[in-house]
Amino acid sequence: MASPEFQSADGDQRLELITKFLESDKPKTKLTKAKPNGKAWVPDDNAVSVIAKPRPKGFSLDLTEKDARPFGEWISSNLDSLYPAFRQSEK
Repeated sequence: MASPEFQSADGDQRLELITKFLESDKPKTKLTKAKPNGKAWVPDDNAVSVIAKPRPKGFSLDLTEKDARPFGEWISSNLDSLYPAFRQSEK
């Protein structure tokens, strides 16, 4: 930006010089699918994918794929029986 070319350019030319500079300076990174941050589980039919993620003050299950919504709703509607089963498993 301190180059004589930039200093002597008018507003439109400066914008073009800045644009060229920024475009040439961009890193050429390839986008890749992020690895899950947590423990993953997928059934044999691949109809749902579950990522279990510990959180600083809790825990979350991230459900994706075709059966994510119905499976999540089933888990939610069965918490009354799942939680006692969990408590029993701790003994």
